[in-house]
Amino acid sequence: MRNPPVLLPQVLFTAAGLNWNNPKVHEAFKEIISFWLKRGVGGFRFDAINTLFEDSSLDDEGIVKDKDGSPRINAYGDPVLDDTKTSNLPVCTWLCRRCALI
Repeated sequence: MRNPPVLLPQVLFTAAGLNWNNPKVHEAFKEIISFWLKRGVGGFRFDAINTLFEDSSLDDEGIVKDKDGSPRINAYGDPVLDDTKTSNLPVCTWLCRRCALI
């Protein structure tokens, strides 16, 4: 993908997330961290950092099925998704290390 999109939906299509595979997002994030560090902020809290990245193929997540082949349903009535392409990817560790160097 030559020009990856900057925003991608992660949980809801109406709540877009940043596309961390896009170098422009990395640069903007570095600028934001630097901005606050220059103003004396002593640290940052990153919630849900294990879900920042998506597999670069941007394929949809599969639906988890039970032993009978039926979709598993969560407590909210939604199908359970296989998050192996959107959660705990190795690149998350790389981002944390990079942030520590800013």
